[in-house]
Parts: sequence; structure tokens; C-alpha cells
Amino acid sequence: MCRKTFHLLVISLLSLSISHGEDFNPEICQDKPDGTQVRNPFQCNMFFVCEGGMIDENEGMCPDGLLFNPDPAGCDIPANVNCGDVPLPPGFETEAPTQTPPAEGPTTVLPTTQQPDRERCPEEDPEEPVFLSVVDDCAAYILCFHGREILRKCPAGLHWNRLSNDCDDPTKVTCPEHNVYGCPEDGIDFLPHPDGCRRFIYCRDGFARVQGCSPYHGYDVEKKTCVFNVACWT
Repeated sequence: MCRKTFHLLVISLLSLSISHGEDFNPEICQDKPDGTQVRNPFQCNMFFVCEGGMIDENEGMCPDGLLFNPDPAGCDIPANVNCGDVPLPPGFETEAPTQTPPAEGPTTVLPTTQQPDRERCPEEDPEEPVFLSVVDDCAAYILCFHGREILRKCPAGLHWNRLSNDCDDPTKVTCPEHNVYGCPEDGIDFLPHPDGCRRFIYCRDGFARVQGCSPYHGYDVEKKTCVFNVACWT
């Protein structure tokens, strides 16, 4: 973002802070890494993204029913968020959704891929939050937000329960051995599933997710995708 646009944005925010009687720090992004999310002081479900030590001109907004939690930075259930003097969005229901789990650690947005037959986040957010599991990290899960995959972590000592869509006691969760499928530590890759070609392994930076092919399709090792009527080895 150019300096002129940044200065205009800061002036606008300062004017808004005066009219609302709120304090706004124009240097809120100074010395913060690119991509850092900081709370918008004028509405508790909105946030800014820091780029080059400045506030990016595009504001972020949490999905319906969630509020922005500055620590750890990310959208969270209302029960985990202290808005303080920051106003709630108009008509916001204070009762928290039950299936959105708390998270800790930084939020990571995973870029989408164009590979076929892989479970993906829906492009449009439904009324209820959508979650995807991460096979090789028992404490990790993915929150779908406007078609993007946001990698989150459960609080320390808890594991992700894909059946209840919640962070749970590890004794109640079946957790596979780390990197049991042999995913490479860096980048994206696709591996055959050891139990047959109806499924395959989607790898991203050392983490694995078991994916299924469409009906009458199987995973082709050479093409690294699901193809129609493939000759399965089992």
C-alpha cells in the first residue's frame, strides 16, 4: 500500500476514533511481521492486517457468530473473547455457537489448490462453521473461512476430535502416529493410500489428510490424481 493511501486511511481512522470517543494508535502495525492481525477498535468482529509495518487498506471480518480474539490472533467463539470497550456488531447474538472450538497459536491461511477430488472448504460460508481435520497433527484442525483453509491449534494438552468438531481430552481421541504416511516436510505432494486406490494422501508441509476419490474413480500413482476406472492394485 502506498504512503498516500496509508495516510488517508490513518486520517479516516483517527477521525472515526474521535467521533466514537475511542483511542486509535496509528502505529499499531509498527515492527509487526507482515500478515499480523490486529483488532479493529471500532467493531469486535473486525480486524486489520499489517503489511510493511502499516495497516493494510482492506479490513478483515470474522464469520457470523464469531469475534476477533487478539490473543491468540484469530476469529473465535464469543465465550473466549473479551471485547472490552470495543462495540459488538449490530444485532450480534451473545450466545456462543457450541461447535466452534477455542484455538491457540498463530493463525495460518493455507492457499487452495486445484487438484481434483480433494476435500475443500466451501466457497460460500454456510450458517454453521465448517471444519476439516489434519491427519498428522492431533492438535491441529482447519477452519473454513470464505473458501480459505485456516489452520488452527487446540489449547495445550487437547487434541482435535473430528467426530464432535471440538478440542477434546486426548484419551477420547484416536490419534495416528506422526507422519505415518511419509509426507515430505516441505511443499505439497500426493501419495497413494496403503489400503488401496480408492483413497489417497494429500500432503502439505509434512502434514497428511486422507482423501477419497469420486465413485468409479481410483488414484493413479503416475498422474497423481483420481481417474475413471483405474486398475487398482487391491
